Amino acid sequence: MAKRVLTDFIDGRTTDRLGLVVFRDGSIVLSPLTLEYDSLTEVTEDVGEVNLPDGTAIGVGLSEAMNLLRESRARSRVAILLTDGENNAGDVEPLEAAQIAKTLGVRVYAIGVIEPGARTVDEAALREMAELTGGRYYPAASEAALEAIYAGIDQLEKSRIDRTQFGLYREQAVYFLAAAVALLAFELLLRNTLWRQAT
Repeated sequence: MAKRVLTDFIDGRTTDRLGLVVFRDGSIVLSPLTLEYDSLTEVTEDVGEVNLPDGTAIGVGLSEAMNLLRESRARSRVAILLTDGENNAGDVEPLEAAQIAKTLGVRVYAIGVIEPGARTVDEAALREMAELTGGRYYPAASEAALEAIYAGIDQLEKSRIDRTQFGLYREQAVYFLAAAVALLAFELLLRNTLWRQAT
């Protein structure tokens, strides 16, 4: 399940500050940037209890994430956006939110959950958002695929920071390897049944 993949990702952090934003028709910050991974895991376990009207406000969710990351001074700032639907709510267009991310120097990694019979994911829009910010778009058709995507993003960010810092602070490369900030924005986790969406 997506929730298990997320908690495994959290368990793998050591010095990364993480936050959690969930969105449907609107968005809500469930956790500010924190190093308290146990607390963040507990919040993630209870995410299904959040009561927001149905909808998919991708732009609003991402802009809320940018508000969390705005004051961060981390050398690498990342937003991981997971959705199984098209933007159909909110007063912020997804591309506008992506432009804000680009301005702030935040890379967006967008994940579209692809499931037969579910709402169509706007893959073109997610890809455009990600590429605008220097990130990537990933389709996920299974739990195993989602797990591999998170592992890939983790390695990609570590490699990116390692390359950047090696030339500047050769002796401190390992220290800065862990300076990335990942902000996790999930619309999917609010659904009563993960990986399925009523048509």
